[in-house]
Amino acid sequence: MKSKKWDLPATDYSSTVLSVYDHDTNRKIESLITEYGGEGKRAVDLGCGTGNFLPLLTLNFSETVACDYSKPMIRTAKRDHRKLNKVSFETCNLEHQLPSGYPFDFGLCVNVIITPKIKKREKIFLEIGSGNKKGINGWVTVDLLTKSDIVHDLKRGIPLPKNSVDQIYASHVFEHISIKDLIILLDEIYRVLKKNGKLSVCVPDASIYIKSYVNKEVFQPE
Repeated sequence: MKSKKWDLPATDYSSTVLSVYDHDTNRKIESLITEYGGEGKRAVDLGCGTGNFLPLLTLNFSETVACDYSKPMIRTAKRDHRKLNKVSFETCNLEHQLPSGYPFDFGLCVNVIITPKIKKREKIFLEIGSGNKKGINGWVTVDLLTKSDIVHDLKRGIPLPKNSVDQIYASHVFEHISIKDLIILLDEIYRVLKKNGKLSVCVPDASIYIKSYVNKEVFQPE
């Protein structure tokens, strides 16, 4: 990894990177940290960023190593969590090296996906109102149902930073949303899409139903 883009969020992390800590509304990660923590156990936060999870990790583990590729991120994490005990900080490139002290009892890896090229890593393909399923082939699903990748109510917006998404797909979603809420959702889609990003929408063809009604025909859907 050679890109300096990972240094930029160090000064404004909350508005440039999706905060998994803030959006983990069911506190799933917190419950796992608590479950696997214990006296004498060691944890590592891989790609710790500015250290949102460090208070939880240091509370539940006897030792925590926080590592990140970005030196500015590590400096911010050190500054923001200088009062924490039982934590050490280091910079490391996870493509080529392991953090010191390996192995660990518990590893936390949030917003870190190692891919051959950083440009590939930055591409986000989002299916909104996906239903109860996980995304495949690089797609991330968003829905209220619990098996989606991101469990979220779209009435509260899209939980991603502005100019961060390459393509959004919505199949048979818009027709179930009121005009008022749809306008808000479209504003959110515009906010998160990158320049030249794409929005693909699939909705029923209302003209078929209207023609059948006007011509007093019995409509037989295929």
